[in-house]
Amino acid sequence: MATRPVQPWYKVLERMARWETNTAQLLQVHNHAAGIIAFHSTPEQRDRFLPDIAGGAFCASLGSEAHLYENGAEILESELTRVEGGYRLTARKGFASVAAAAKYLMVWCAVEGDTPYASRMVFAVVEVDWEGFELLDDWQMLGMRSTISCGVKFDEVFVPDSHVVGTPGGWVTDDQRTFSCAYAANHLGSAQGAFDFLAGYIGQRPDLAESEAVRVKLGQMDAQLFAARSCLYATAARLDRGDDPDECEADAVRTMHLAKEAV
Repeated sequence: MATRPVQPWYKVLERMARWETNTAQLLQVHNHAAGIIAFHSTPEQRDRFLPDIAGGAFCASLGSEAHLYENGAEILESELTRVEGGYRLTARKGFASVAAAAKYLMVWCAVEGDTPYASRMVFAVVEVDWEGFELLDDWQMLGMRSTISCGVKFDEVFVPDSHVVGTPGGWVTDDQRTFSCAYAANHLGSAQGAFDFLAGYIGQRPDLAESEAVRVKLGQMDAQLFAARSCLYATAARLDRGDDPDECEADAVRTMHLAKEAV
């Protein structure tokens, strides 16, 4: 699946997250959205979007509809309604990291139809100066406030055909990239930064440094970091080899679980 090695990218994210986890999170969201736009666009769309993105325009990836749940699981229901020259989009999305600074909002949605949602999924690339777009003041999170991952509302926003990226279901059948390993890299870097700080502090306290209990706990924490990092690199190697995407994603989710436990 991957056309370029992904492991160096995860190493960059991990290193950045050791120092500033929110910045690392925003960078990975931007690059994830830009990568999807680059992969799924037509040549004409690439000529339209990519020079602007390469020149510094930020992208946000808007998929979550966390306000909608079914049996405890998040569902997606945003649809594009066909009109002359394009579509109308009415939707609410959550966790819109980067949106406050972005020019392009890459909205996960679907064209109308009776087939399963995933088989109809496309990406609407909405520009923030279009009428009907609104950022919601609903982000008051401790520790992640600077990501400004607020909610977003789209009220009858007109999306021209030129800004609808991908074929229906193409993300599922052709390019199954996900956030999972990048999230794991961010968690891992955050945990490593906390561990480094703690180890340095304990090293300055002889009463703690000589404690057997403290040493055992530090060893356990270090082992967790080693396990999560090993899984991250192993999964990245599978992605680089082009292994089965479903198996790679299963490994990525396992990696993310270990990284969350570490942090």
